[in-house]
Amino acid sequence: MKKDSILLITTGDYSDYYVQGLFKVLKEINKITVVSEFNEACPAGRGDDRQSKFLAWLAASGYVEDIEHEEWHIGSYGQVSVT
Repeated sequence: MKKDSILLITTGDYSDYYVQGLFKVLKEINKITVVSEFNEACPAGRGDDRQSKFLAWLAASGYVEDIEHEEWHIGSYGQVSVT
């Protein structure tokens, strides 16, 4: 990803799918390379929450910063209503 891009990070599958957040990319990121760097810097331990550690590591390593944002759910079944 290019610097100044917006990165949406998600986790989970199906009903466990979750948006972790929106982030501004502070320096160019190759997702394969950055995951390898993380795994080398932070070896897995028992009971680790690897996803939370990865997000914290991305920020601490200067790759991303959190973007203040808000979610708008604009309805279901073709109807528009903001909740």
